[in-house]
Amino acid sequence: MLFVSVISRVEIFAGMRRGEEDAVICLFDLITPIEVDMTIADKAGDYMRKFSKSHALNIGDAIIAATTREMTLKLITKNVKHYPMKDIEVSRPY
Repeated sequence: MLFVSVISRVEIFAGMRRGEEDAVICLFDLITPIEVDMTIADKAGDYMRKFSKSHALNIGDAIIAATTREMTLKLITKNVKHYPMKDIEVSRPY
């Protein structure tokens, strides 16, 4: 089963090019969204406190990392350097 943070959904919709709308919507129909709850928000705040200055962690990446941690999932991203947390599993897709 595939999951996506609602933050990743925002990022994908924001970066979508003209003509990609239908394909992106079809993709999201296949993926289970994970909404931000208080536990995820609190963990994201913890990550921001720990990594925002040393690694320029932004709030979106903090929420994605916290979602990964709280749902006990593996984060697949091409931006591995954005996730310095030792308590989550991060891999490149290829």
